[in-house]
Amino acid sequence: MSRLALNLLSLTFTFALGCKACDTDGGSYVPSTEAQPEPSAADEVRARMAAHPLDRSKVYPKDAEGRVACGSDADCFVIQAEHCTNATFTTDHKINPYGIEQRVQARHFILGSDAGKCRFAREVLSLDVTLHPKLIEALKKKSDGDQLIASMKTDSLAAMQRDNPAREECSFDADQALAAAIDIADGKDRQNSHPDECHEVAVQ
Repeated sequence: MSRLALNLLSLTFTFALGCKACDTDGGSYVPSTEAQPEPSAADEVRARMAAHPLDRSKVYPKDAEGRVACGSDADCFVIQAEHCTNATFTTDHKINPYGIEQRVQARHFILGSDAGKCRFAREVLSLDVTLHPKLIEALKKKSDGDQLIASMKTDSLAAMQRDNPAREECSFDADQALAAAIDIADGKDRQNSHPDECHEVAVQ
């Protein structure tokens, strides 16, 4: 069979597979009106979990209070979130917008179940602002460079303090808890993507 004939057959076969909604009488295309179901929260969490190959056989240490001490092991934290097991996890999150490095060190807690909800908490350990040397060099060329540098640091730190309460607690359902743990593991470092489930609390 010639190459041209093979190509024609291939095109015909491909079209036949992709045209489930074709009019069988005239061959004209009739678009499908059947609505595709939206993925559920559980489906989305399962898809995100699939991107995190986890070693569930690994044994993690516990602290003096009996909580799983994940340290900076993100996989450990996600695994504990699957069953809402008491655990701690520490993050060191940095962003560098426009030469201003913002650093947030925080400790995250899984506090266990309460009334069918999984309780999370987040405590800020430190906030820090550093300007890139090239930005400092450029600012120092201005007559009020030192003032601009100090003001930039102060304003950036104040914005970080507004966005990072000293302690916040959240109550999640199972899917939300896993999604929050994956967010934190992926470096988003904030679990309040569900603001209705989170609130600021006083540090004791």
